[in-house]
Parts: sequence; C-alpha cells; structure tokens
Amino acid sequence: MAHHPYDHDPRFPQSAAARGNPWELAEGWIADTRPAAQRREAVDRMARYRPNALKRILAWASAGFGGLWMAMGLLLGVVDDLGGWDAVAFVGIASLFGLPGLYWLLRTREDRRTIARWTARVQEQQQMRRFLTGPDLELLGEPEPVPLLPKRRWAWVLAGQFAAFWVFVVATNFAV
Repeated sequence: MAHHPYDHDPRFPQSAAARGNPWELAEGWIADTRPAAQRREAVDRMARYRPNALKRILAWASAGFGGLWMAMGLLLGVVDDLGGWDAVAFVGIASLFGLPGLYWLLRTREDRRTIARWTARVQEQQQMRRFLTGPDLELLGEPEPVPLLPKRRWAWVLAGQFAAFWVFVVATNFAV
C-alpha cells in the first residue's frame, strides 16, 4: 500500500491529535493553505485568541467575581429584604466585573469548537488520502484552509461595562 506524503508530514502532528488539543493541531496545518494575506490573518487571530493559563485564570476570576456579586445581591435581597434599587445596583456591579470574563469564556468555547470541527474534517481527508493513489488523490483536492476565527468585539464589552457602571452609580444614588 502506498503512503501519502502527509502521513509523515510535520505539518500534521499526530501527537496533538492524540492529546485532543485542536489549537496545537491547527497550528500544524496553517502553512501553505491560503494566500499570504488570508493565511497571515488566520494565523494572527489564532495566536491572539489562543487560550493560555493567565487568560483562563483572569477570565474565570472575572466571571467568578461577577457571580459572587450576583449571589450576594440575591442573598441579601432575600435575607435583608433589600429594595429594588439595591438589587439593580448589585446587578450593575456584577455585570461590571463578570462581563469581560464571561465574554472571553464564551468566545473561546466557540473558537475551540470551530477549530475542532475543522480538525476533524482535515483528519478525515488525511485518512482518505492513505487509501488513494495517483489521479484519485486529485479528487480530494487540497486540505481545507484554516478557518478564520471571528473577531472579538471588545468595544461592545467595554460599552456594556460602561453602561453597567452607570447603572450601579444611578442605582446606588436612588437606593439611599
């Protein structure tokens, strides 16, 4: 049985596939799949958006701190019978702290799913290449290009934080 050059190509790291890390696997397939400008943009976004330990810690801390404020608001609302403006103030401060972390966690989950789906499609194509020879290989074509991850809209998150801050300020002034 003939082996295809992709079988031992370093751009197709089997160890990353075995570990189940689509970010590492995708980085191996980036080369030579798109025109230079598109490939550069896909590579730049993948590098910028790739989760690391510090980003995860900060995102979970932000989301947890926002959740803590929300829980405190609910708990104090039940126990101390806070007024409506106090509850609105707690929602505002919880949104102020929790919004960036929640946004990052949601976007990273979607990016991870996109890369995992793409990785699975390319792996299927790579496995099919093992069984084809000569002109049949041309039917498969080139490997699918790396998906261009959607841009992160941090300006909207900042606008949401700004609005949450003012909700907090107004609510605390009315609550007194």
